[in-house]
Amino acid sequence: MFMFTTTISVLYLWYSDPEVGSKVLLEGNYFNTVTTPTLAGDGQTYIPTTSTQAAACSSLLGRNCVINILLSSGSLLAGTDTGTLNGFTASTYKSASIMAASAVPSYVQAHAGVGIVN
Repeated sequence: MFMFTTTISVLYLWYSDPEVGSKVLLEGNYFNTVTTPTLAGDGQTYIPTTSTQAAACSSLLGRNCVINILLSSGSLLAGTDTGTLNGFTASTYKSASIMAASAVPSYVQAHAGVGIVN
């Protein structure tokens, strides 16, 4: 079975193996003590962790990507394929307003959990 998806993941701890033909853009995620944050797969992923990688988004998205943070975590086994960005041409991707990954831990602790509904 072949599957093609284009996915953007924002403000998550996301752990999956992209399927054949999928394109995954992760931005603004905070990986805290995650031994294996990603696995190599048959799809394409772009997971910027440096300002240079974030700037590479500008030519196709019209904006820089938001950097992901890895704190005391393992290495990304994939995530530097800029060809992935060709799958994100819709205006919804280009106009996305994404929180900086550094703000995610405090935001999630204040706005998520048992009994908190926003």
